[in-house]
Amino acid sequence: MQIGLEVCFKDAFPNLQSFRMASTGLDALRLANEKRPDLAILDLGLPDISGIDLIQKLREIDRDLRILLVTSCDDPSTLSVAKKLRVQGILRKDASPEYLGQALDYMELHPKTIFLEPSVAALLKEYGDIDFTPQEYKVLQHFVQGLSNPQIAEKLGCSVTTVRFHRANILQKTNIRTGAALRAWFLNWKRQSH
Repeated sequence: MQIGLEVCFKDAFPNLQSFRMASTGLDALRLANEKRPDLAILDLGLPDISGIDLIQKLREIDRDLRILLVTSCDDPSTLSVAKKLRVQGILRKDASPEYLGQALDYMELHPKTIFLEPSVAALLKEYGDIDFTPQEYKVLQHFVQGLSNPQIAEKLGCSVTTVRFHRANILQKTNIRTGAALRAWFLNWKRQSH
């Protein structure tokens, strides 16, 4: 698969000066530190770390790095968090190949906005583009898995008060009043998006 991608990119972009492939998120971080690329093309589904965590870590290395997601992820909450982390484009892996060129052109001409492949834009619109912060999304994921506030705080390296603050924001943004209702809402939302 990697060789096919490399050939595809070199054929599509003959003026490409340098092209590096990483098979894991940690490898991508190492390359970003060493090579300081202008553009990173990522998937959210990685074997070692979450794509959201990778985006956050890449932003710590270079806050102006252009990031294009090419992913099979169809979870609107995850895609919404990726948008919040200022990726410049989101494409589905099964999108028509010309969208890749369009996305790269758009990112070059409009660096402060985001290119959404039409099916991604439709998904975000259909399921509501709830504006969770990355930390809120992590708290939500752990909460839905059944972790208590102290367990979530330990996993995220923050205080229980911070976890409670994020949960209150999540409840406000979703207009839900109880933890049980929030779990049901999230599981239903995930089921509808797949």
